Amino acid sequence: MRIWNLFALPVVASTALVGCFELDGEAKIENLDKKLDGQSYDLRHKKKYLAEEQVKFAKHEKAREDIKLAVKIKESLDEKTIIFEEAKLRNEELGESIDLIGEEFEKYQARYRAILRKDAIGESIDLSATKGDEYKDVRILSISPLRIRVYMPSGPQEIPLKELTPEILAKLQMSEEEANKFTEKLQSNTALRAEKYKKWKEGLAERKEEGRKTAILQKIKDMQAEIFEREDVIRIKIGEIKGWKSKASQWEANAFKENDQTRRKKAIRYSIVYRDKAQELADENSDSYIVLSRLNNELEDLKRLGIR
Repeated sequence: MRIWNLFALPVVASTALVGCFELDGEAKIENLDKKLDGQSYDLRHKKKYLAEEQVKFAKHEKAREDIKLAVKIKESLDEKTIIFEEAKLRNEELGESIDLIGEEFEKYQARYRAILRKDAIGESIDLSATKGDEYKDVRILSISPLRIRVYMPSGPQEIPLKELTPEILAKLQMSEEEANKFTEKLQSNTALRAEKYKKWKEGLAERKEEGRKTAILQKIKDMQAEIFEREDVIRIKIGEIKGWKSKASQWEANAFKENDQTRRKKAIRYSIVYRDKAQELADENSDSYIVLSRLNNELEDLKRLGIR
């Protein structure tokens, strides 16, 4: 019986040991499955993250390419802008040159006419074709754009533009265009306005007292408005004078710095032209100041008439 027990004990122990090994193996397998599941989850998560990062990287690459393209476009635009500004500057300079040439030609033409007509004073001309034989040999006393004055035995006579022959018109550089411009200038002259004012003032005595005061007050308002407008024009011209003088100074500075003789002469010519423009406006303002003085005197006169 003891011998049986001795044999049975190892078998039981062996069986128990195998059972323990099986339980431990199952536990390890279960742990291993869990680790595999965790690793599989991590792998899926990393793949998803990798895919997202690849999308972001593709976007970054696209953005970088877009930036490169934008830089190229900006460089192209900057280059075209420089070309445009250079062309604009050339066009402005060409425009100024054309304007100056036109103004210089008009001034040259006016000077040429003045010299030619001055030399013609005292010369004898033949007007018999349009005025009769008594005008065959008459001497020129004066010349204006509208007419000429000649000396006759009966005294000075005025011959209008339309009664001069084409040959004489060409000789004296007279034309309807010049006459029309001169007429327009005369019509805008303040002398005509002064004459109208004089006639209006003379007619005041024939009006009724109330009407007279009303007319005077309205005239005062109109004259005050005219004075204000003329003062405004003077202020504007003062600004223009400063602008022309500034341009002239700039061209003078350019001429001083310029080494090229041609460009220096050009700069000097521009500065002289701009100085002349400024002086012309200054002369016009001087005339305007005289007109303003007369207007203010007439205004005071009107005010005295209105309070009688």
